[in-house]
Amino acid sequence: DVRAKFPGNPPREQLQRMMRNALADRFKLRTHMEKRPTPIYALVVERAGVLGPSLQAAKIDCANPAADRQPNVPWCAFQYTEGLLRGRGVTLDQIAGEIAAGRIVVNRTGLTGRYDVELRWTPDPSVTTTADAPPGLVTAVREQLGLRLQSDTAEMEHLVIDSVERPQPD
Repeated sequence: DVRAKFPGNPPREQLQRMMRNALADRFKLRTHMEKRPTPIYALVVERAGVLGPSLQAAKIDCANPAADRQPNVPWCAFQYTEGLLRGRGVTLDQIAGEIAAGRIVVNRTGLTGRYDVELRWTPDPSVTTTADAPPGLVTAVREQLGLRLQSDTAEMEHLVIDSVERPQPD
């Protein structure tokens, strides 16, 4: 177990840097980043010019914080639970980043702007007990968003551990 306390409420980037320094100090952890070909899913448009019924151009203005907001509806952000991804005023890059498909998903749709999205799927179709359950993720993306998850590879950064030691008792 590693227990660490950091002063104040540092931003995420600073917190990550502080944690890396603590691990390097305590465990003599040495790492480097390395680019490698990595299996990914490319999020692409299924049929040019056709979006699915659950992916529509956003009707809200994320740049206007004074605009009317509906209660319990995400505002230029996501609401995510197992089997449901709902977002209002989000980009396709953000949507791709939220899809948990067992691989990194990269937006290659070429679509710009902000969208409203509601994607419902069955996380594990093998344990579905009802006939009206939503489809699996790949089918749901195609049917509901008009997009497709296409297997591909891309050069991605990977953290490589060069060395690590057991900590000495204090």
